[in-house]
Amino acid sequence: MIGSAQIRGRFVLCLVAIGFTLAAAPSWARDAIGVATAVRPAVAQLTATSTLPVRGGDAVTAYEVLRTDASGSIKIVFVDGASLTLGASSSVALNSFVLAGQKVFQKATIQLARGSFGFTTGRSDPRAYEINTPTATIEARGTAFDVVVTDDRTIVTARSGDAELCPIKYKRRVTKSAPQALPADAKCTHVAAGGSGTILGDGDPDPSATASALASAQPLTPPPLPPRPLVPPYDPGIPSIPNYASNN
Repeated sequence: MIGSAQIRGRFVLCLVAIGFTLAAAPSWARDAIGVATAVRPAVAQLTATSTLPVRGGDAVTAYEVLRTDASGSIKIVFVDGASLTLGASSSVALNSFVLAGQKVFQKATIQLARGSFGFTTGRSDPRAYEINTPTATIEARGTAFDVVVTDDRTIVTARSGDAELCPIKYKRRVTKSAPQALPADAKCTHVAAGGSGTILGDGDPDPSATASALASAQPLTPPPLPPRPLVPPYDPGIPSIPNYASNN
């Protein structure tokens, strides 16, 4: 099982990778991919060269990071009609976005670093979205779902439709023509509407669900009662002691 130090290291490496991505982003990739709405300060927009406050109506571009403080929140509406909501103390990297026309994405990669999020698909094929966290990868299937990301787990709750939640080590690029099959031991979790799933930092589903399933399948049998203690024969002078020996 991965220790807490390794999990923290993974999160730091994730942020470092985001920094390199921002620095290496070509200028043409910074065209607007959506707009910021429902902004509650404070929300910061981080690029390779600047950190700026975000206001309602501001354009959102690829290869930038959005971060909310303890009282901030924001909703991003993408050009294809999909939306991403960030709650308080959350951070997301909007990585590669490739348009297939003016209002449909061929590929969109989003890194949820930490915090609480809500995502709803739009006109693009749901498989165009690659949504990752430090511990999991989420495959949208024409759905709306909420995500909570901490240092050691990812929790997905489907509001409508369904989603597939897999450990990040099984991250794959899904395309219309050649979806990559996952290995049999991938330990992915299918999340249906109204349900939820959790991937822990060690890449396994939440063990509490497994423990609950085992408890229901194998009910506990109470242990046998201990043998009765041996006591001396009944003495009329001690009425509080029953005559066990005479009954055996």
